[in-house]
Amino acid sequence: MTHDELLEKIRLKFFVNEEGATQSGFQESQLRNAVYAVVELHKPVKVIHNYYATEYGCSSDICQDKYDEPMEYPCQTIRIIEKELE
Repeated sequence: MTHDELLEKIRLKFFVNEEGATQSGFQESQLRNAVYAVVELHKPVKVIHNYYATEYGCSSDICQDKYDEPMEYPCQTIRIIEKELE
């Protein structure tokens, strides 16, 4: 699933009812915004090796390897979010 497809799935998954709240009392719009913000922090970026974009990596600072290179995209965070939205 692409980054844009994931964002659209998040928008569709968290429907806000007339009262705007879930049974737990959380505002669904707050939940949606939180998940959306995490996905926005983990965007795919082109990784340049020898002047060529060879792959996509995660844009988040926490998703870097020991050489400060971006880890492969989708990172573990994005894979977990995608799995939970299935």
